[in-house]
Amino acid sequence: MSRITGAKCDDCGKVAGGEGNWSAVWRALKHAGWTVDRGAHRCPSCSEARQARFEREARRGPADR
Repeated sequence: MSRITGAKCDDCGKVAGGEGNWSAVWRALKHAGWTVDRGAHRCPSCSEARQARFEREARRGPADR
């Protein structure tokens, strides 16, 4: 099994991690609030900001876009 040392946020550059096999490290990061969307790793604060932006855009409606 492959080993990794952590993840880097693709938005802000924050690095978090641990060392071990991919599954165990990713499980720990996921519990800490990290997300992966289309291959991009995001820290908890960037994940929340992205989700808030999507919610704002959804509330605006199609006429405002």
